[in-house]
Amino acid sequence: MCAISELGPEEMSELFIVARDIEPTLKKAFGYEKINWMMVMMTDPHVHFHIYLRYSVSKKFAGVEWLD
Repeated sequence: MCAISELGPEEMSELFIVARDIEPTLKKAFGYEKINWMMVMMTDPHVHFHIYLRYSVSKKFAGVEWLD
């Protein structure tokens, strides 16, 4: 399956459940200000998303300072 329009109702329902669970978990763990969900499928044949946490100021994680 390589297009979101090919997902069935059960898969779309599960996507909602995943989003509902993962956003507050990431908010608690990393305190993001905004969250971006991107569906970028250049070579992978399966529908999937990449999640980018966004900040207005730099953040330190694992001893590295990250600038948004």
